[in-house]
Amino acid sequence: MFQGRKARLTAPSADEAQEAAALALRLALMTAESLEMIGAQGPSVIEGPFGANAAYRAMLASATRRPVEAAQGGTALGAALLAAETARPSPPPTAQDRPDPILAAYAARWRAALREP
Repeated sequence: MFQGRKARLTAPSADEAQEAAALALRLALMTAESLEMIGAQGPSVIEGPFGANAAYRAMLASATRRPVEAAQGGTALGAALLAAETARPSPPPTAQDRPDPILAAYAARWRAALREP
């Protein structure tokens, strides 16, 4: 789906912060497409730097139309829990994002443009 496509900004950015936000939105949209391809259901639990990125979480929730939870801990904690003889419950989410109608509309336009030849 993304093969042969080149990322581009459709409007000039004012500064690096806007470019970083645009990148976060694009990565969330690509993640949403990947989750759709595998038939993911239920809330998405995001950790690490993406879990701390509010723009990424908001777009992912909006593009998937499912809640997104930011989790504490990380991959190393998950690996340790898997290796432990007795599993302990994971920490509660630090944030939960719900779909936003404005971002969902943007995601729909992005998907339509992606499908154009």
